[in-house]
Amino acid sequence: MARSTPLVLAAALFVLCPFVSAQRAAIRQASGRVSNPAAAALGAISPLAPAFLQHEIGGFLDGRSSAGQLKTAVEKAKVSGPGGALARPLAELAPGFSKSAGRAASEEELGEVGARLSALEDLLDGTPCLSTADGLRLKDTLHWVKSGLTSKNQEKLVERARRIAEDLGSTRDAGEAIGDRDIVAAVQSENSSKRAPPEGSLQRYQQRPKVPTRGRFGDIPSPETSAGGVRAPEEIRLPNDARTVERRVFAVHATTFLPADGVMRAGASVLAGDKRTINTDPPSFRPTLHFALGELVQPLEKHSWEDRPYAVVLPLGALKSQLANLNTYDTFILGDLKLLPETIVVVPAGDEGRIPTGVGVETYDKSKETLRQAVDRTIQKYGGWPIRMEHDRSGLDSLATVGGINVNTPEFFGPFLKENPRVSFGGHIQSQLGTAYRFGVAEDAITRMTDGFQGIGPMHDAKQLDFYRKVAEYHLSRLEAELLAAGWPEASMRTFREKHDKARKWLDFIAVDREVQASRGLTLQRAPAQILHKAKSLRGDPAALKAFIENNAGRLREAPQTSSLNHDELVYSLASSPPSEMQDLTRDLVAEGLLTPARMEQLRAWYAFKRAMRIDLARAREEGLIAMMTGALESLSGWERNQGVLGLENRLEQYLDERSTRLNSALELLKVPQIRAAVEDLREFRLPPPERLTLQSLLRVHPMTKGAFRSRGGAGPAARILDTLDPGAARPSHFRSFQEAYSAAITARAGAEHRGKRLKEVATPLRDASSSPTLEGSYTPSFYAQLRSGTFGSINDVWGKLGLQNEFRRKFPSDDDFWRSEKSMAQLYANFSQELLDRRR
Repeated sequence: MARSTPLVLAAALFVLCPFVSAQRAAIRQASGRVSNPAAAALGAISPLAPAFLQHEIGGFLDGRSSAGQLKTAVEKAKVSGPGGALARPLAELAPGFSKSAGRAASEEELGEVGARLSALEDLLDGTPCLSTADGLRLKDTLHWVKSGLTSKNQEKLVERARRIAEDLGSTRDAGEAIGDRDIVAAVQSENSSKRAPPEGSLQRYQQRPKVPTRGRFGDIPSPETSAGGVRAPEEIRLPNDARTVERRVFAVHATTFLPADGVMRAGASVLAGDKRTINTDPPSFRPTLHFALGELVQPLEKHSWEDRPYAVVLPLGALKSQLANLNTYDTFILGDLKLLPETIVVVPAGDEGRIPTGVGVETYDKSKETLRQAVDRTIQKYGGWPIRMEHDRSGLDSLATVGGINVNTPEFFGPFLKENPRVSFGGHIQSQLGTAYRFGVAEDAITRMTDGFQGIGPMHDAKQLDFYRKVAEYHLSRLEAELLAAGWPEASMRTFREKHDKARKWLDFIAVDREVQASRGLTLQRAPAQILHKAKSLRGDPAALKAFIENNAGRLREAPQTSSLNHDELVYSLASSPPSEMQDLTRDLVAEGLLTPARMEQLRAWYAFKRAMRIDLARAREEGLIAMMTGALESLSGWERNQGVLGLENRLEQYLDERSTRLNSALELLKVPQIRAAVEDLREFRLPPPERLTLQSLLRVHPMTKGAFRSRGGAGPAARILDTLDPGAARPSHFRSFQEAYSAAITARAGAEHRGKRLKEVATPLRDASSSPTLEGSYTPSFYAQLRSGTFGSINDVWGKLGLQNEFRRKFPSDDDFWRSEKSMAQLYANFSQELLDRRR
């Protein structure tokens, strides 16, 4: 067809044919959901309706719309011009609107309206009659290339050929059918040893850290020359035996203070003999000292270490005797650290005199080099691996790569962990292996329950204080027993006991306030600063503290009476604990009125999901977490069930990301029948079949993200002009996460109206251009105004980008002649394209 049909006609068929093929397929698909009159009403929609329809109502099909929003969508579709044809069919397809006039629509009515609108959307989402193969036959036509419908870029051609292969049976046959040997060769190469891994695989996206490939780093492969993106350790030769890891992985601690006596203290530092304390007066339990591995720790949310002047750098093996937890983002030791001969201290030039003797020193010029650059240089100089972590990420699912290999896994550090069984793998408050999470959970509980006594954060009632104190005491007692059983060095245990005693004084302080709440209905929380200061100084003497409170009762606040616990905080702190511990800690929450029975079931579902993401799915099944999750959801009904599923889905979204090492686990959970059905019922959509469920296939159908994959709206010359000169939208292949696609869907909805106005303008005669300096109803410069001002280059350049420069100049010797034309830009583009095609024939 395309060989004998003018290109303009082919483009028109490309637009119109979806109504033929898609209508037949979608009517069959929707036969159980939408009536025949609704399908027949589609025939009244004009050929230009799809762009307007998807523009006006596409954003209201995401399962969150109210009856009012849906009604607004229909009203917006009743516009003049091509969209006017939508008024009658939309009204016929949405009888629920008339039912709900003057009152809120029922769930059944909204469901009917949503189903009909969804069916209509399906009818308009067909594939074009003009095949991709036919389109590629025209790939050498300058007009076709310049219009953006295809490209000479080899990668894009390979992608097109793969799509054609789905119809023709094989990629090779597709290439031969097109008659392009380059495509055949390229596809054969792609389908050989460099075959792309399945979607959803961690290997799909390419990390490209700057990795040296010579000298000491000769055994680290260059990511620029290796295929497959992020790779598993066994795929290339990056030795991970315990001795190599101890020698080549360097720990980095950034600091504001240098230890004058050669001892870096857990929770405290020393500068030139003057002790500077950190978190000693404020409530804290931190007997640990924390490091990043392979580079300076990356900024996280509002926290940054980039302005620290000093860094302590040493090989991981030097920390082995005190090492409590291993993770590239958060490695920590128990106790103070005496700087060893293996230590290198990175300092600004001129500060060498502050360094204790017996350690290595590396200086840097602060006017020419940052601390991060100096640390990287130091690690390279001393033979370490340059590990590259992600900005603003620190979870167990975060990547840290060496030459394209993700090393932030217990598998990579397996040999080292096997030789050091008391070392956990995870973060300060979350462990995938081991129990080091107790340090973080205990500190978190103490911090939360004492916020009100620092004049910050919320006030807690007696029951809430009891719960947080229970959590802190639970983990402190078990942590002490585990440390003693593991035979930690006495120096480390001495630091632990010191911090434990300080934490115990804070717990006793809370116990006194708890008594006062029960007996007097008063609390020290949010008391005047001088009262709090004095009270905290007495926290080691309960009797004196009680007497002080009695004497100052008139200056205290009334104790809060509300009893509730934040679910997110609960899930965050509980998820590292196995189910038996979770049950110990939450057994009395319902009886004490802190959670309703329904909220407790929601908590169980969310806890089970979060823990399953922290550990591997095999262990999750062994612990009964999948059964706990599905059982909790099945025990809920109505609004409580919807809230439970929504909370589960919200937590799931963060792992639907190609940068997450938990992506495959998240997708596997969506294959569990009960979870799958719950999510589908909540959003009123259908997930892809389990065997075809990938990140990309999910994003294309999920109501919150599918809008990112819809056509930008409009076809024909006007749309091709806009796409060529002002692309503006990211390609769907760029959406590597649920959040990226969701943001793009929102942007697409917001931009659809803007694009509709520009399409209309490009079809306006050029002689009328000066009358529209801005787009209708906005302050945005109109397309013609941008064209005249040179936003897209000179007029000559513009037609050059469109591949029609010669045709333009033959018609218009001067730019003034162009602006006086009675034709529109779109008409001229179509005419010039036809001239070019006729001349080539």
